[in-house]
Order: sequence, then C-alpha cells, then structure tokens
Amino acid sequence: MLLIRRQQVVLLSLYRKWRPQTFNDVVGQDHVKTTLINAVNSNRISHAYLFTGPRGVGKTTIARILAKAANCKDPKKGEPCNKCSNCNEMSEDKSLDLIEIDGASNRGIDEIRALKENVKFTPHTGKYKVFIIDEVHMLTKEAFNALLKTLEEPPSHAIFILATTEVHKIPATVISRCQRFGFTKITVTQTVGRLEKIIKEENIKAPKEVLRIIATYSDGALRDAISILDQAASFGNKTISTEFVEGILGIADNKIIEELIQSILTLDSKKSLEMVNSAIEKGTDVSLLVDTLINRLRDIMIVKAGDENILTDYSKEELDTLKELSQNISIEKLLEIIEKLSDAKQKVKFSTPNHLPVELAILEIGKKYTTPREENKEISPKKENAPKAQTQEKPMKTNEKIALAEHFSNKKTEKEPHKEEKNPDNFPLDKSFFPVIKNKWNDILNGVKAYNHSLIACLKPSKPKRIENGYLIISFDYLFHKEKIQNVNNKRAVEDIIQKIVGRFVPIRCVVKPKENRKEVEPTILDNAADIFGGEIIE
Repeated sequence: MLLIRRQQVVLLSLYRKWRPQTFNDVVGQDHVKTTLINAVNSNRISHAYLFTGPRGVGKTTIARILAKAANCKDPKKGEPCNKCSNCNEMSEDKSLDLIEIDGASNRGIDEIRALKENVKFTPHTGKYKVFIIDEVHMLTKEAFNALLKTLEEPPSHAIFILATTEVHKIPATVISRCQRFGFTKITVTQTVGRLEKIIKEENIKAPKEVLRIIATYSDGALRDAISILDQAASFGNKTISTEFVEGILGIADNKIIEELIQSILTLDSKKSLEMVNSAIEKGTDVSLLVDTLINRLRDIMIVKAGDENILTDYSKEELDTLKELSQNISIEKLLEIIEKLSDAKQKVKFSTPNHLPVELAILEIGKKYTTPREENKEISPKKENAPKAQTQEKPMKTNEKIALAEHFSNKKTEKEPHKEEKNPDNFPLDKSFFPVIKNKWNDILNGVKAYNHSLIACLKPSKPKRIENGYLIISFDYLFHKEKIQNVNNKRAVEDIIQKIVGRFVPIRCVVKPKENRKEVEPTILDNAADIFGGEIIE
C-alpha cells in the first residue's frame, strides 16, 4: 500500500499538485475572492452560487475552497485552515459533505431526482453539505425544472455551487435563484508569474520566453498553461527550450512572426508567401499562424493610436519593436489588413490546401495598396526620370484614400461603358499556355470556391475557351454570371487565384455565348438567391 501511495504522489499531474487550497493562492479573480471571504467572515453564505467564465480560470477550484471554508472548524479571516479534519477530508476527496457532479455525465431527470433525495440528509461531519455541479448547462430542460424547487427553497444545511462556461444556455429561472459571479481570463503576466513559481519549486529549467509562449497560447486558462508546462517538462527531462515548446504547440517562432509582419506591412508579397510556406513546412498550424498575425497587427494598431499603456503583457523592448513597425503605416490600412486576414481565417478549415486563403489575402493586400504608377514603373520608361516625391509619396496617399473609400462605403459602383483593355507588355500570354490552364481548371474552381461561395456559383458553369490577344477568354451562358465575374473586385480575385494555381499572372476577359446559343435573361429571384447563398441552379 505504501508503494502504491508513493506512486500516486509521483504521478500526480502538476495542475492537481499546484491546485490552490486557499482563496489567497488563487491567481486573479479578486472580485470573487473578496466577496466570498467577506461572506464566510460574516456567516452570510448564500444557498446557491453560479460561477460563469471560460475554462481553466478557477471556477471549480474556488467552489472547493468555499466548501472547505464553510465547513472549517477554525477558519482564519475567511480562509480555511487546511489543518482540521473537515479541511483535510475535502482536500483529499474523502468528505461525504462535498459532492461533485459532472453535468455532462449526469444530465437527466433521474440523476437530479437522486440528488434531491441526497439533499434531505444532514451533513456528516461539517456544518453544510455542498453540491458542486460542473458544466451545469449540459442538464436537460426536465432536469433544470426538477432542480428549480430545490434551488428556491433548499434545506438550511445545503449549498449549491453551479459552474458553467456557457451561461446563455442556463434558464433565466435558475440564474435568478443564484448569486452570480463572472470569472475572467488570467492575464499573461499573472500566468507567467505562477509558472515561474512552479518551475522554481519543481526544479524545471525554462527561460522566461518559454513561459510567455505557454501563457500566450493558453489564452487565459491557467490550468491549460500548467498542463502544457507539465507535458513539456516530461518530454524534455525538466529542461524546456523555446524550439521544443514551439514544436509541440505548432506555433511559429517570434522572429519569423516579426519578419512576416514586416513584409506584409511593406507590401512584399513574395517574401510574405515564402515565409508563410516556410512556417507551415516546419509544422506551424495555419489557424494559429493567422491568429498570431491578427493579434500582433491589432497590438501595432493600438500602439499607432497611442494607447500602448493597455498592452501590459509586453516588455519595453517588445513595445519599441511594435512602435517601429507602426511608423510607416496608417490605422486605416491596418484595419484593412486585419479584416482580410480575419476573412481568410474563416475559410482556412474549408480550403484545400488550408493555407490557400492566407496566401490569397496576402496577394490581395499587396495588390490593393500598390499604386498604378508603381505597377507600371517598369512598363513606362518615360517615367523613370520623374521626381521621386511624385512617383512614390503622392500617388500612394491618393490610392490609399480610394481603397479606404471603397472599404467603408456600402454603395454599389455604377456600371461604366465597357472599355477595351490593353494587355500589359510585361505579361505576354501565349496561346500555347492554354492547355496548362485547361488542365488546372478544376483546381482553379476549387480555389474560387474556398475564397467565395457566391463566385463559384457563377464561374462553375463557365468554360475557358481560348487565349486571345494575351487574355484568357472565359465563356458564360448567362449575362448575369458574366457581369458578376467581370466586377472589378471579383475579376481581380479570380486572376489572383489563377496566378496562384498556374504560377503566373493570367488576365481574363469574360464573354457571353452567341445569342442563339445562350439564355440572355435578367437575373431572377433564383439567380439572386444562388448568388447570395452560394448555391447553384440545376435545370
């Protein structure tokens, strides 16, 4: 028995070993701790509590501490003594007066009826019988109804503590019968402080950068952070390196993120794409990569707005880096970039390959903020001698205003008479390239589908016909479909996707079949519905 007992101690996970035993040990949640300590001190403990908030922030832990404090034989300033028999039994999960119920596993009306029968019995050794129901939102409607009467008029010896991560799923009649406490996420600084204490006591070697990475990844859940630390320490023989943590978490190196941000902000699409693919080849999770980019750009935007004081999780050196990155970019452009990356994040899980939406977003960002004069700089030698201030600064400002006006305006652009486009000299497209496009057409359609469901509804019935005068001619049955793809933004998106698939820029021109071979109709209700919801009309 002794050997088994010693094995249990050795195998105890860090988050259980370091679970707080007093209110003072709990990280954060000061508003909750202060209120409950005062309630214990004044002997005004409520019959029902509702703890809400994200996972891993201390809801069940504080519920257990409250149960100990309420039954402690010698409480000290509202804290349990952790020395009396009642405290020790509850700490070791041996007390008959502390009943923990998993709402997900005991969600039916029969389990709640059994609970109601149990409530009638008086406490075994303590003053109160405490019932902790975790994930209470998982109870069925009938189970909640059965619990209502007990919550409204419980025995004087019973305390109910309900914990949930999804309070919106709990009936209002239940919420109104409880004292509600909202738990907040643990900050990165608080998490790092707790991890530093743990590694010191456990003789784990880890630089502070590793702890910051773990704290950031855990997203305010201290329990998750301690579990990750435990996992990393187990694999690394109590020595944890930055590279190892980044590998097991699937996140990119901080230097790569900084360089990628720099290349995106300087509109260096080629370097950005190379770095994205390099990060993915090293095992970086695409969704985590986009999340990191969005969060870092958001912080740059805050610094640009002059509110860096709210970024308490950064060191002085890191804040200086953010300030440097914010120097040559406007808040409007940052908003645009963040929005495009956020849109790409939503499409990642539906795309094949899943990093395609990110690459398309990067290309679109670079193309949108490139001025016409910059695009044609190599095409028009006459402009080489133009003053520098005119070729770079002034057009950039004008173009940026146009882009922002398009972004913030909800008005549709008016139709303009069709003008014959000129094929750029630096993108000559030979007819011999047409078989390549035709063979890749299904891949192109999949790329468009991943980008926008309404576009694929218009493009899928079309066919690539030929290459003529340097343009890929795409034939449509319906005039409505042709006009949809011919829209400036949609046309640009399709061209970007084709470029990604075939490896070079391919300008497109949309045509409609000859009148005798097509159905030239105005868009019907079905056409509009298919366009909005990304469907396809089957005749």
